[in-house]
Amino acid sequence: MSSRSSSEILSPVDAQTQAEPGPAAPRQPPLRETSALALTGLLLIALLLLQFIYHERDLLVRFPQTLTVIERVCAYLPCTPASARAPDQFHLVARGVRDHPEVAGALEITGTFSNGADFPQEYPVVELRFTDINGQPVAIRRFAPEEYLTGIASGAGMVVPGANVAMMIEILDPGPRAVAYEFSFL
Repeated sequence: MSSRSSSEILSPVDAQTQAEPGPAAPRQPPLRETSALALTGLLLIALLLLQFIYHERDLLVRFPQTLTVIERVCAYLPCTPASARAPDQFHLVARGVRDHPEVAGALEITGTFSNGADFPQEYPVVELRFTDINGQPVAIRRFAPEEYLTGIASGAGMVVPGANVAMMIEILDPGPRAVAYEFSFL
Protein backbone atom coordinates (compact mmCIF):
# COMPACT_ATOMS: atom_id res chain seq x y z
CA MET A 1 0.00 0.00 0.00
CA SER A 2 1.08 3.40 -0.58
CA SER A 3 1.66 5.97 1.99
CA ARG A 4 -0.92 8.34 0.64
CA SER A 5 -3.76 9.32 2.85
CA SER A 6 -7.34 8.97 1.76
CA SER A 7 -7.72 12.75 1.48
CA GLU A 8 -4.99 12.91 -1.09
CA ILE A 9 -6.56 10.32 -3.32
CA LEU A 10 -9.15 11.91 -5.56
CA SER A 11 -11.90 10.11 -7.25
CA PRO A 12 -12.47 10.86 -10.94
CA VAL A 13 -15.54 13.00 -10.08
CA ASP A 14 -13.58 15.06 -7.55
CA ALA A 15 -10.79 15.65 -10.02
CA GLN A 16 -13.25 16.90 -12.64
CA THR A 17 -14.89 19.26 -10.16
CA GLN A 18 -11.61 20.84 -9.18
CA ALA A 19 -10.48 21.24 -12.78
CA GLU A 20 -13.51 23.34 -13.81
CA PRO A 21 -13.30 26.94 -12.75
CA GLY A 22 -16.20 28.25 -10.70
CA PRO A 23 -18.05 31.47 -11.42
CA ALA A 24 -15.57 34.26 -11.98
CA ALA A 25 -15.42 36.92 -9.33
CA PRO A 26 -16.49 40.34 -10.64
CA ARG A 27 -13.53 42.23 -12.03
CA GLN A 28 -12.83 45.51 -10.31
CA PRO A 29 -12.18 48.19 -12.93
CA PRO A 30 -8.97 50.07 -12.45
CA LEU A 31 -9.22 53.36 -10.56
CA ARG A 32 -8.05 55.28 -13.63
CA GLU A 33 -10.93 53.90 -15.73
CA THR A 34 -13.52 54.68 -13.04
CA SER A 35 -12.19 58.20 -12.57
CA ALA A 36 -12.22 58.84 -16.32
CA LEU A 37 -15.87 57.74 -16.58
CA ALA A 38 -16.89 59.87 -13.60
CA LEU A 39 -15.07 62.91 -14.98
CA THR A 40 -16.65 62.42 -18.41
CA GLY A 41 -20.10 62.20 -16.83
CA LEU A 42 -19.56 65.38 -14.81
CA LEU A 43 -18.26 67.19 -17.88
CA LEU A 44 -21.33 66.18 -19.90
CA ILE A 45 -23.64 67.35 -17.11
CA ALA A 46 -21.80 70.70 -16.96
CA LEU A 47 -22.07 71.11 -20.73
CA LEU A 48 -25.79 70.35 -20.60
CA LEU A 49 -26.24 72.96 -17.86
CA LEU A 50 -24.28 75.57 -19.85
CA GLN A 51 -26.35 74.82 -22.94
CA PHE A 52 -29.56 75.27 -20.95
CA ILE A 53 -28.34 78.59 -19.53
CA TYR A 54 -27.27 79.80 -22.98
CA HIS A 55 -30.55 78.95 -24.70
CA GLU A 56 -32.84 80.07 -21.87
CA ARG A 57 -30.95 83.24 -20.93
CA ASP A 58 -33.86 85.48 -21.98
CA LEU A 59 -36.06 83.77 -19.42
CA LEU A 60 -33.43 83.29 -16.72
CA VAL A 61 -32.30 86.93 -16.81
CA ARG A 62 -35.56 87.90 -15.08
CA PHE A 63 -34.29 86.39 -11.85
CA PRO A 64 -31.53 88.28 -10.02
CA GLN A 65 -30.04 85.01 -8.74
CA THR A 66 -29.41 83.72 -12.26
CA LEU A 67 -28.40 87.04 -13.83
CA THR A 68 -24.88 86.85 -12.38
CA VAL A 69 -24.49 83.25 -13.63
CA ILE A 70 -25.59 84.30 -17.12
CA GLU A 71 -23.17 87.22 -17.13
CA ARG A 72 -20.33 84.86 -16.18
CA VAL A 73 -21.28 82.32 -18.85
CA CYS A 74 -21.51 85.04 -21.50
CA ALA A 75 -18.06 86.30 -20.51
CA TYR A 76 -16.63 83.03 -21.89
CA LEU A 77 -19.10 82.31 -24.71
CA PRO A 78 -20.03 84.44 -27.72
CA CYS A 79 -23.26 85.75 -26.23
CA THR A 80 -24.59 88.86 -24.59
CA PRO A 81 -26.95 88.59 -21.65
CA ALA A 82 -30.35 89.75 -22.81
CA SER A 83 -32.19 92.26 -20.73
CA ALA A 84 -35.24 91.00 -18.95
CA ARG A 85 -38.36 91.80 -20.95
CA ALA A 86 -41.97 91.69 -19.89
CA PRO A 87 -43.81 94.28 -22.01
CA ASP A 88 -47.10 93.21 -20.46
CA GLN A 89 -45.82 94.62 -17.16
CA PHE A 90 -45.82 98.19 -18.52
CA HIS A 91 -49.03 99.97 -17.54
CA LEU A 92 -50.42 103.22 -18.87
CA VAL A 93 -51.00 105.63 -15.98
CA ALA A 94 -52.18 108.73 -17.86
CA ARG A 95 -52.76 109.84 -21.43
CA GLY A 96 -53.92 112.86 -23.34
CA VAL A 97 -54.33 114.11 -26.90
CA ARG A 98 -54.62 117.64 -28.22
CA ASP A 99 -54.05 119.62 -31.37
CA HIS A 100 -50.39 120.38 -31.83
CA PRO A 101 -49.74 123.92 -30.55
CA GLU A 102 -47.35 124.81 -33.40
CA VAL A 103 -48.19 122.57 -36.39
CA ALA A 104 -51.56 122.69 -38.15
CA GLY A 105 -53.08 119.27 -38.92
CA ALA A 106 -50.95 117.52 -36.28
CA LEU A 107 -51.63 116.07 -32.85
CA GLU A 108 -49.58 116.06 -29.67
CA ILE A 109 -50.13 112.91 -27.64
CA THR A 110 -48.78 112.64 -24.12
CA GLY A 111 -48.79 109.77 -21.70
CA THR A 112 -47.19 108.29 -18.64
CA PHE A 113 -46.47 104.61 -18.14
CA SER A 114 -44.92 102.62 -15.32
CA ASN A 115 -42.89 99.45 -15.01
CA GLY A 116 -44.92 96.99 -12.95
CA ALA A 117 -42.27 94.26 -13.16
CA ASP A 118 -39.97 93.56 -10.23
CA PHE A 119 -36.86 93.97 -12.40
CA PRO A 120 -35.47 96.74 -14.61
CA GLN A 121 -36.49 96.65 -18.26
CA GLU A 122 -35.40 98.35 -21.44
CA TYR A 123 -37.75 101.03 -22.67
CA PRO A 124 -40.51 99.40 -24.74
CA VAL A 125 -41.58 100.07 -28.28
CA VAL A 126 -44.90 101.93 -28.03
CA GLU A 127 -47.65 101.15 -30.50
CA LEU A 128 -50.30 103.82 -31.00
CA ARG A 129 -53.50 102.63 -32.65
CA PHE A 130 -56.38 104.85 -33.81
CA THR A 131 -59.73 103.16 -34.43
CA ASP A 132 -63.04 104.14 -35.97
CA ILE A 133 -66.48 103.92 -34.36
CA ASN A 134 -66.61 100.16 -35.10
CA GLY A 135 -63.24 99.48 -33.50
CA GLN A 136 -61.51 98.98 -36.86
CA PRO A 137 -57.97 100.37 -37.15
CA VAL A 138 -57.64 103.66 -39.00
CA ALA A 139 -53.96 104.29 -38.29
CA ILE A 140 -51.25 102.33 -36.49
CA ARG A 141 -47.68 103.32 -35.81
CA ARG A 142 -44.89 102.03 -33.59
CA PHE A 143 -42.48 104.36 -31.85
CA ALA A 144 -38.99 103.54 -30.67
CA PRO A 145 -37.93 104.96 -27.29
CA GLU A 146 -35.89 107.74 -28.90
CA GLU A 147 -39.07 108.91 -30.68
CA TYR A 148 -41.24 109.33 -27.58
CA LEU A 149 -38.82 110.06 -24.73
CA THR A 150 -38.06 113.64 -23.87
CA GLY A 151 -35.62 115.40 -21.61
CA ILE A 152 -33.68 113.45 -19.03
CA ALA A 153 -35.29 110.09 -19.81
CA SER A 154 -34.08 110.12 -23.42
CA GLY A 155 -30.57 109.13 -22.34
CA ALA A 156 -31.58 106.46 -19.84
CA GLY A 157 -31.14 102.77 -20.66
CA MET A 158 -33.54 100.99 -18.31
CA VAL A 159 -36.86 101.58 -16.58
CA VAL A 160 -36.49 100.61 -12.93
CA PRO A 161 -39.36 98.82 -11.17
CA GLY A 162 -42.18 101.15 -10.20
CA ALA A 163 -40.79 104.11 -12.15
CA ASN A 164 -43.13 106.38 -14.10
CA VAL A 165 -42.00 107.48 -17.55
CA ALA A 166 -43.44 110.47 -19.41
CA MET A 167 -43.74 110.30 -23.17
CA MET A 168 -44.75 112.69 -25.91
CA ILE A 169 -45.59 111.79 -29.50
CA GLU A 170 -46.20 114.20 -32.36
CA ILE A 171 -48.12 112.81 -35.36
CA LEU A 172 -50.24 113.96 -38.26
CA ASP A 173 -53.96 113.93 -37.47
CA PRO A 174 -55.38 110.59 -38.73
CA GLY A 175 -58.64 112.29 -39.74
CA PRO A 176 -62.25 112.42 -38.60
CA ARG A 177 -62.75 108.63 -38.83
CA ALA A 178 -60.37 108.14 -35.89
CA VAL A 179 -62.56 108.41 -32.80
CA ALA A 180 -60.53 106.40 -30.28
CA TYR A 181 -56.91 105.54 -29.60
CA GLU A 182 -54.98 103.09 -27.47
CA PHE A 183 -51.41 102.36 -26.51
CA SER A 184 -49.70 98.97 -26.53
CA PHE A 185 -46.22 98.16 -25.25
CA LEU A 186 -44.07 95.80 -27.29
